[in-house]
Amino acid sequence: MRLHLVVEVLGTLGAVAVLALSLYLSPDARGFGTHEGLGLPACGYLQRSGRPCLSCGLTTSFSNCVRGRLPSAWRANPAGLPLFFVTLLLPWWLVRSWWTKRDPFRFLDGRMTRWIPLFLLLALLVSWVARGGLG
Repeated sequence: MRLHLVVEVLGTLGAVAVLALSLYLSPDARGFGTHEGLGLPACGYLQRSGRPCLSCGLTTSFSNCVRGRLPSAWRANPAGLPLFFVTLLLPWWLVRSWWTKRDPFRFLDGRMTRWIPLFLLLALLVSWVARGGLG
């Protein structure tokens, strides 16, 4: 039970922090590089290879999503949309789990929901390949 509380609190705070940062940062017009607004370096993979990494454009995608600019978010990184909506729903889910004293991991027991992480990973991989990640 104690582990559930830690997950609920840290998960909620983490998701809210990601959403707040997405709102704080202005989406980069290039479709990637928005994270540089936090003082982080440019993507080393992109600089070395000239091709985007798996997560290139995710911060830009989130920053566009939080502003309702879904077509721009899609262009930045298509996988950002499902990841954004999971992040958007996560605080609600975790607070509700805490309030009802239900296991926040209960959805993992379902047959269909075990495929959600695989779907999200597949979305990242497909969008990466589509954006020229493999060359």
